[in-house]
Amino acid sequence: MKKEYIICSAIWVDNGEAYPHQPKNIHQGIVIYGRRHHNCIAVGSSLGLLIKGKHTIQGFLTNIDNFVNRELGAKIAFEAGQTDKELDCLFSEDLY
Repeated sequence: MKKEYIICSAIWVDNGEAYPHQPKNIHQGIVIYGRRHHNCIAVGSSLGLLIKGKHTIQGFLTNIDNFVNRELGAKIAFEAGQTDKELDCLFSEDLY
């Protein structure tokens, strides 16, 4: 089994709609990927996806095509050796 690790920042906008080509654990809504979360926010805002009242979760995309929140991202990054200490909440700045 492949060891899971973080590949980039992501934001999940759960608007209740289904979209193709989303991470394998996302069945509704759309995930926006980027180098850092502010890149995701800029894209989502430009597309009109980040509207007040829509449910969004900031997190990360992993190498095995899963979206994870910041807390699970911290655990995965530590176990994969991407961070040198255990964190409660992962930020892209902790990775690079």
